[in-house]
Amino acid sequence: MIGLVDVEQERLKIENAINDSIRPTPYTYNKKAYERNDTATLEIDKERYDKLSEALDIPTTDINVLKSLGLVKNGQYNNAAALIADQNDYKGKGMHLICYQEESMTKIIDRVSLENVSILKHFDACMNFFLIG
Repeated sequence: MIGLVDVEQERLKIENAINDSIRPTPYTYNKKAYERNDTATLEIDKERYDKLSEALDIPTTDINVLKSLGLVKNGQYNNAAALIADQNDYKGKGMHLICYQEESMTKIIDRVSLENVSILKHFDACMNFFLIG
């Protein structure tokens, strides 16, 4: 690059500036708490999860929030609620991501199958599969 003495040093400065501006994101999956920070995901304890949730002003979800989002009607969760739940019972309603070695599609080099998980997990898996894989 013209005008840069140390391209690698400048890349690190930019990367660090981006990473420093991103706040860690807490979430739960399979009854465990995790923290997403940069490209890493770490399991955290309840105290850390509560502290991050409070700092980020993440409200506790209650039945009224679910009703206002249209996920509960007459005291019953609907299909939309099931689709965004961490786990669901939609058997055979999943996603299969396949990467072939060449255009002839004769040799599979990577495959990911998802069933009974949130559509948010599907989205995350798709992004990882196509961006990383």
